[in-house]
Amino acid sequence: MTRRIRDSVGAKTFWWLFAAIGACCILVYTLTIVFLPRLYHGELDRQFSADFDQIIQQLTQDSPEQLSAQLVAFAMNNQASVTIMNADHDVIYHVNSSQISLSANGQPSQQIDPETPQRALARQYDFHGEQHTISATAQLTPVTQTYRLLMRLIPGVLVIIVAVSAISAWLASRHFSKPLEELTVAATRLENMDMTWSYDSPRTDEIGRLAASLATMSTRLAETVDGLRRANEQLLHDVDHERELERQRVELFTSVSHELKTPLTILKGELEAMLYQIGDDRDRDTYLSHALRTTSDMERIIKDVLAVANMSAPDFRLRRVEVDLTAIIADICRSLAGMADDRSIRLAADLADNIRVDGDPRLLDQAFTNIVTNAVTYSPVGAQVRVVLTEHDLTVDNSGVEIDPGDLDQVFLPFFRADKSRNRNTGGSGLGLSIVANIFDHHGIAYTLDNTEDGVRFTARF
Repeated sequence: MTRRIRDSVGAKTFWWLFAAIGACCILVYTLTIVFLPRLYHGELDRQFSADFDQIIQQLTQDSPEQLSAQLVAFAMNNQASVTIMNADHDVIYHVNSSQISLSANGQPSQQIDPETPQRALARQYDFHGEQHTISATAQLTPVTQTYRLLMRLIPGVLVIIVAVSAISAWLASRHFSKPLEELTVAATRLENMDMTWSYDSPRTDEIGRLAASLATMSTRLAETVDGLRRANEQLLHDVDHERELERQRVELFTSVSHELKTPLTILKGELEAMLYQIGDDRDRDTYLSHALRTTSDMERIIKDVLAVANMSAPDFRLRRVEVDLTAIIADICRSLAGMADDRSIRLAADLADNIRVDGDPRLLDQAFTNIVTNAVTYSPVGAQVRVVLTEHDLTVDNSGVEIDPGDLDQVFLPFFRADKSRNRNTGGSGLGLSIVANIFDHHGIAYTLDNTEDGVRFTARF
C-alpha cells in the first residue's frame, strides 16, 4: 500500500487532499463549537440589555399593570423573570417566563438547569416622583442547547466530513492525475520509439501546455526518425550499390583479362613460331593472317570496353538529333542478309515507314546492330529471325533457342555469357547486350528479353 502511494501521483494527490479537506472541515467545526456559543451568548446578552432598557423607559411613564403585556412579552422573549419593587422594597409586580409557558400537564415546559448560565440586571427608575426598582434575571438556555446539539452532532458530522473529503479528493486527484498518467503512457511510448501518440484535450493550463509540447515533440521526433530511417535506407542502398559496382569492377577486370589473355597467347605463339621458324616457311602467311584476325578480335574487345566505360562516365552526354529508325534497321538487315544465308537462317523484316525518334544516330545504330547480330549469331541452322518495327516498339524474334530463366536478368551485365565455358567458338565477348543496355538507358528506351514458345524475343519500346 505504501509503495503504491509512493509510486502513484493520483494516490498521493488523493491522500493529501483527503487529509487537507478533512483537517479543514474538522477545524471549522471545532471553531464553530468553541466560538458559536460565545457569540450566541453575547448576542443574547446584548438583546436582553436592549429590551431591559426599553422596558425601563416605558415604566417611567406607565405603571406595571398598564405595561403587563410588554413585561410578559419581555419575559417570554428572554426566558427571564421580572420583579418590580417600590421604595419600601415591597414587590408590586412579578412575572416569570417558566410559569407563563406551561406544558400540557400544568408543569413548566422548560426545566431550569442549574448549570445554565444566567444574566441578571437591576436598575432604579422614577415613576411619578417615586423610586422603583426593577430586576430581571434571564436564563441563557438556548446557548447551552446549541452547544449540546453541536456536541451530539459530532459523529454524524465526522462521517459527512470523511465522505465529502474522500469524494472531493477523488474528483480532484482524477482531474489532475489522469492527464499526468496519459503523459506517462505517452512518454513510455516515446521511450519505446512509438511516435503515434497525439494530444487532443482542450485543456489550456500548465498540464495542457505540457501535453501539447510533448505531442509536438512526438511529431517532430517521428519526422526526424522517419528522415533518419530514410537516410539510413538510402545509405544502405548506396553501400550496396557501391559494393555491386566494386564487384562489377572486379568482374570487369577479370573478364577483360580473360578475354585478352586467349588472343594474346595465340598471337604470341604464332609470332614465336614465325620468329623461330617452327614448321614450314610456307605457313608464314597463314600465321600472319591468323595473327591479324586475332589482333582484330583484341581491338574489338578493347573498343567495346571503352564504349561501356565512356557511357558509364558521369560526364557522358548524348548528341541528340532526329533519327530515321526505319532506314537504320533496314540497312542492318541488308548487311546481315549474307551472314543469315550462310547459315540457312531466314531473316525477315517488317518495318513501318518513316519511324523517327530523337537520339544519337551512331549509338542507336550500334545498339540495333548488336541486337539483330545476336539474333542471327545465336540462332541454329535453319531458324527464323523476324524483325518488326512499329510506331511504338521494335521486336526481334529468333526461333530454335531458349535462355535459362535464371540468366534473363543478367544477360545485360558486362561480360555475361550464357555459355559459362566462355568458348569463343560459341559466343563473343559478352559486351554486346551490355552496350545495348547502356545506350537504351541513356535514351530512356525500355527494353526486355523474354523466352517465347518458339524461341527468344527482344523488345524495345520508344
